[in-house]
Amino acid sequence: MSSKKSGPSLHIEPKSSRQLATLLLLLHGAAMAVVINLTLPVWMLLGLAGSIIVLLFSSWNLYILNQSKKSLKMMVWDEDGHWTLITPEKEPIEAELLSTSFIYPKMIVLQFLSLTAKKKYSSVLMQDSLSTSIFRRLLVRLRLDFQR
Repeated sequence: MSSKKSGPSLHIEPKSSRQLATLLLLLHGAAMAVVINLTLPVWMLLGLAGSIIVLLFSSWNLYILNQSKKSLKMMVWDEDGHWTLITPEKEPIEAELLSTSFIYPKMIVLQFLSLTAKKKYSSVLMQDSLSTSIFRRLLVRLRLDFQR
């Protein structure tokens, strides 16, 4: 989802988000509460609880600590509408913004497809992970881009 001359270049360097961390803990905690109250054999309960814990740690590493190989340290949306992603290994990746990305007033989920390796990347941006002006500019520009 890119367009010709969509505006000035936008450099997005997300920082750790307390809002996202709280949301992850609440959602995984709620899932754990449901599992504990199920009437299943103990081995099945342990398997489900273990799965929730593994998902929490992988999500935490990917979106909060930015330590996963698929984490995005920086995203650049240039004036021609092209995206460049920077991973923790500092390698630039040309990517396309997918239409499965979604926008909420306080949260933006960007999903990308690498143009070279055909790998998918995603980034969850909350209001507190970017400066107010960059979050607002990104929100407006994405809404305009998705309308085209």
